[in-house]
Amino acid sequence: MSTKAVAISFIPIIVIGAIFASYVALTPAASTPIYSMPPPNSHTSTSDGWQFNATISHAEMGLGVSGNLTYVGTSNATYDFGVPLILCEIQAQNGTIVWGEITTMLLRQQTVAPGQTFSDSTQVPTSQLVLGQTYTLLVFPQVSGNGFSGHSVEQSFSFSPLAVTSQP
Repeated sequence: MSTKAVAISFIPIIVIGAIFASYVALTPAASTPIYSMPPPNSHTSTSDGWQFNATISHAEMGLGVSGNLTYVGTSNATYDFGVPLILCEIQAQNGTIVWGEITTMLLRQQTVAPGQTFSDSTQVPTSQLVLGQTYTLLVFPQVSGNGFSGHSVEQSFSFSPLAVTSQP
């Protein structure tokens, strides 16, 4: 094999390596938000035969929210449930709603028994929020009936997006 043949056979490898290097350089790094969330990050309240527990945590693209709704009444009862079960809303310090979940309020009636628990989780995007400002995240179940409204067990969490870090 001549020297020219060896040099020519390595050209495709060099070109492929250059294309890969430029792809890696142009691919955006993953970013992770950092929040200030004063404890506790979990709240529970009880009202009109229901107990609601909501927990927030750091998630890849915002805040993770999970909730458990337990019927603590003494006898079977029928309620209207929405889809999704948990709704979230972010309010600025002045009370303006800066983000809220869109729901079609798909309702289904369901008879529940004492001790029956319903769970749901969601992610709340925070990329549109201003770093350093304090916000309130409201979390409530989409359930109503027999004098009960999910807002009666609504939970609120204060948080501030502090920074967004990039990860390779």
